[in-house]
Amino acid sequence: MGWNDFLFANTFTSSENVRTLCVEVIRLLGRWGTQWGNLAAGATVTVLPVIIVFLLANKYIIPGLTAGAVKG
Repeated sequence: MGWNDFLFANTFTSSENVRTLCVEVIRLLGRWGTQWGNLAAGATVTVLPVIIVFLLANKYIIPGLTAGAVKG
């Protein structure tokens, strides 16, 4: 399902104002060359919120995963 979300966002958005972050990052891969610095910065900005949320919620995620695994 994730690939379909990217495919539809890449295909059906014509305005730069409504494109998702992943579509904008992939547009840095050009036909004639890749802007590696901009691509690395875009990937960092894309992943950073996920890492921050995981680190803040980690103390709730691990006990929640293991709560149903042990009987008794």
